[in-house]
Amino acid sequence: MNHNHFNSAVLLLWATGSWGAFGQGVPAAVAGARLPPKVLYINAYHAGYDWSDQEQKGIERALKGADTDYKVIFMDTRRRRSPADIRAAAEVARQTIESYRPDVVIVSDDNPVKHIVVPWYKNSSLPFVFCGVNWQCADYGLPCTNVTGILEVSLMPEMLKTVQPLAKGRRIAILSHNNETDRKEGIYIPQRANLHWEAERYVDDFAGWKAAYQELQDQADIIFCYSVVGIEGWDQAEAEKFVLNSTRAITCSSMSHMARLVLVGFMKSGEEQGDSAARMALKILHGTAPADLPVSENKFSRKTLNMKLAKRMGIVFPTDLVLDADLVK
Repeated sequence: MNHNHFNSAVLLLWATGSWGAFGQGVPAAVAGARLPPKVLYINAYHAGYDWSDQEQKGIERALKGADTDYKVIFMDTRRRRSPADIRAAAEVARQTIESYRPDVVIVSDDNPVKHIVVPWYKNSSLPFVFCGVNWQCADYGLPCTNVTGILEVSLMPEMLKTVQPLAKGRRIAILSHNNETDRKEGIYIPQRANLHWEAERYVDDFAGWKAAYQELQDQADIIFCYSVVGIEGWDQAEAEKFVLNSTRAITCSSMSHMARLVLVGFMKSGEEQGDSAARMALKILHGTAPADLPVSENKFSRKTLNMKLAKRMGIVFPTDLVLDADLVK
């Protein structure tokens, strides 16, 4: 992966006054040069957000050593969530695509697919590979001739096999942030895991989360706490203390940032998402059509056990589970 090829070529074209399509009035030395293919990565969120940081790390690991010119832009749609902000971010991304002229575009999570790929580039000649799209892509009319990728799913059936024996009953509830992505978990997990939610709570702020968390202790035996990203007024230190003092039901999650807040984690890997997407992009650059690359799903999960919370709740994990998990102390 080489970040400098493109800039060097641009400087040379500018200096010679030969801006435009290669081979059209361009000096022979430049026209005959083999420029590396361009890979543009559109990150739905922002640098520092754990999930998309993982996706980016996986992309860059897969591209390492490949002769590509690689560029990243951030839409920042976790922090700037209004429709106007998202439309503005999508327009900036579209303008970047038109000016940078990539050979393949990788997009992570739903917003770039919904606001860039579908309205402007679906069934175009420009290949796109997505990752982090939750559960299914049929609602976007994907896959199509120029778009493929990897879906992001919570491995709930596997998680339930682990947490069900720890619970006093079979009532299951979900608690998460009030946004479209998190609500998709509430829709698709019951279909995949053949379960019924005893209760669903999607909250906007920290006070609402604490109230819902306490309420669900009496309404469910297992609480799937999906994510707290984007909850207004979130205080991680206070939340950890609150969980230690309030938890009676078995809690679990599939998001790595929840490891200190839940008893058991089957954490999805953003790196797996990014790595898979980048490998698809490299195949496309080597001549494989996107339509010939089937849409896939994540297969990997990292198990976590919150030992501090387990001790407070008087729970002893099976030895084989302890040996197969990362222990959060």
